[in-house]
Amino acid sequence: MNAELEAQEMSVVNWWNKKGKSQIKRVTDPLSSYDLEGDNVIVEVKHRFSAYDTKLIETLKLSTNYHCSQVKGKTFIYIVCDKNGISVFNITETIDDIIKLPEYNKIMEYTHYASRKPIKKLHRNLPQRLAKIWEQEY
Repeated sequence: MNAELEAQEMSVVNWWNKKGKSQIKRVTDPLSSYDLEGDNVIVEVKHRFSAYDTKLIETLKLSTNYHCSQVKGKTFIYIVCDKNGISVFNITETIDDIIKLPEYNKIMEYTHYASRKPIKKLHRNLPQRLAKIWEQEY
């Protein structure tokens, strides 16, 4: 993992842990589908360069991590960090609303893949009304 991404994840860990309700830490398994974990939560973190009116979640991450959270008996939290701040979604709590949202197939560029070809990925756009925290400084 690159140092910049590790530092970004640690900034989220520090922000979360200062809140004091529960503590989380980075997941050390490089094959994990999520980034952070605590006694009662699994957390996927996305860092976006731009801010939008909604926050994108890839369908594969949504499905995989929602399933994993149920198997582990934990809450699935999705966090998006962008230039406007941090947005937090409790996926477990809002899954019934999320799966009713339109699904899109978007071409995405991935420079970290070996082929470096753009690929299409299914995703949903999470609106502010589903967020626990919206674009807060952290």
